[in-house]
Amino acid sequence: MVFGAALMVFIIAADEQSLISSGASTPGKIRLRELVTRGSGNNKHIELSDFYFGGQYIYATKLVQFNEVYVPVFADGQPECGGNLRVLVWIRNDRHSNQRLIVSERDLDQFVADFNRHPQSLGGILRQPMDRVRKLATEAYPGASAGSPQVLWARYYREQQSVNLLWGLEAVLLAGAGPCAVTYRRASRAT
Repeated sequence: MVFGAALMVFIIAADEQSLISSGASTPGKIRLRELVTRGSGNNKHIELSDFYFGGQYIYATKLVQFNEVYVPVFADGQPECGGNLRVLVWIRNDRHSNQRLIVSERDLDQFVADFNRHPQSLGGILRQPMDRVRKLATEAYPGASAGSPQVLWARYYREQQSVNLLWGLEAVLLAGAGPCAVTYRRASRAT
């Protein structure tokens, strides 16, 4: 069990380390049109502005309880259509999210309507979407390029210190797994 826990912590720590390595602690401020035309450069930690949310939400999984959703964004002044879909905002109801808790589709509709009435910038980390999300995006928005949409994960950017704590926990678990393995081996030989 200790080794299994160590494996889980390793996966989480490696994922968080890759996120930190892909950006700077200060988000790069960028407009959606600029992001589409020139990209984010080396900093995947961005603060996106000058956009509005589209109305076709993309759920990778639909559960009874709201857990996560991908919301398409479009540059101000551009129509909501597949040809203009370049970025999806990934909102998850977890402790890393920088958005308020969303408990239902109705709550999400209200969040999107409020945001579109009073636009603001939105921070997060750029990632490539899973193939399933790309497929669902092209189904929701015919004409969207299958390889086109990026995902802006609406979450807080973790500092290296917090990831170092995960690596420290990993070391403790691995140190604990060694004696457990030796004890188990001795016990199995004795029987």
